[in-house]
This record gives sequence, C-alpha cells and structure tokens, in this order.
Amino acid sequence: MRDPQPVPGPARRHMPPVLAWDIGIPPNIRPAIETALHPALAAAPSWCGELSVFYQTAGENGGMAEMFMHPEYRRASLYVYAPWLALTVPERAEVVQHEVVHLAVQPMKNAMDDLLEAFPDAPPPLQQWARKQFRRAMEGAVCDLTAAVCRARGLMVDGGPP
Repeated sequence: MRDPQPVPGPARRHMPPVLAWDIGIPPNIRPAIETALHPALAAAPSWCGELSVFYQTAGENGGMAEMFMHPEYRRASLYVYAPWLALTVPERAEVVQHEVVHLAVQPMKNAMDDLLEAFPDAPPPLQQWARKQFRRAMEGAVCDLTAAVCRARGLMVDGGPP
C-alpha cells in the first residue's frame, strides 16, 4: 500500500475569496458591508474562490442576509437586505459571519442531498422528515460555530459579552 499524498502544510496559505461587488450597492452602504465582511472571510472555506456581494431592500423571508452557494463553480453570492442596516455594528458582523459559516458547512449539506437522492424510492414523508432534521442540526451547528468565531474575534454575541 502506498503512502497517501502529503497534506499541504502552512506554506500553502488559504486565500479568502475574491469579492465581486454589485454595482447597484449604494455607495453609502458598501462601507458598512465591507466592515462586517472582511474579518468574517477568515472563516471562508477554500472551495469558495469568488464571493459576489449584493444589497437589496428586502429578501423573501424577511431575513437580514442570505448566502447562495455554488460549490461546483467555486463561487457564492451574499445578499444583504435593508433591515440589516438597523442592527448595531456587532450584530451586523454576527449576521455576516453566520452567512460565511454557512459556506464552510455547505459540503455537508451537499452530502445529505446526495444521500437522499441515492434513495429515490424512500417514502416522501421520510425524506421530508430527514431534510427537516438535517436542516435543524445544520442550522444549530452554524449558529454554534458563528458564536465561537465571534467570541474569538472579540465580538458580542446575542447582545452579551464575548
């Protein structure tokens, strides 16, 4: 049996994704997004080579921000919505960090989707149940990881001290 390929060491540095800013972002809003986003990118996974950033007045679910991921293309899109601006600076940072952490766990979501597709004859209620359980577990993990990263960054989390 051959030895596995060596794991790249510290000589190969992880590079944050290249940012592609939508030209429709108002010039007075972009600095607020940049302030929250740049430090958060330390948690971006290596699969994400480009991150497009957008600003819109509202999202579909009334959220503050949302990440759309396309690992097969090595890119993602961050949408920041107007209600995000009403948050404090630490709260904004936490929301953006949460979305960046979603990038890091996306491969696990893809694995779950692939697993469910491998069993197309499974009863729909079972598939719905499995998706619901996985989503709860995944979102819980993202929240916990976000809190840990925010504490490490010295940010307030959920209004409390780091």
